[in-house]
Amino acid sequence: MTKRESICEIARSWLNTPYVSHQCLKHVGVDCCQFSAAVYKEAGYTSVFIPKKYTMQCYLHRDAQDYRLIVENYADEITRMEAKPGDMILFKIGRGWGHSAIILECDAKGPSKCIHSYGCGVQYSNPQTAGFLRFNDTKYYRIRGVDEP
Repeated sequence: MTKRESICEIARSWLNTPYVSHQCLKHVGVDCCQFSAAVYKEAGYTSVFIPKKYTMQCYLHRDAQDYRLIVENYADEITRMEAKPGDMILFKIGRGWGHSAIILECDAKGPSKCIHSYGCGVQYSNPQTAGFLRFNDTKYYRIRGVDEP
């Protein structure tokens, strides 16, 4: 199994875990930031760390880019067309980059299926067509080392 396949399999194992702010327990509760970090950590990327000091809607009314800057400590920005399963999407919510998802599938237009914690919990979405996802600015990131043997 490749590193990318492992990331996607681990992410799917969180499916239907309820959304609970600041939590990170599989099948108990997780928010979007902690979900992405937990998946990458379980896949062996131990440098991935998201502090739990944030409010549920901290990016709606602040210009601070804390989450994006944290992600950039362990991942490099890529283009939408470079994105592959196992890479991460960041969504701009309000004035800041405050939501993330893990890419599971891509088609000719780029990522076509992702998994994230939102609303009722960890769920699948199509970032090209799904509700709030398609109306927000996006950035794509690749975890450092994911393509190394």
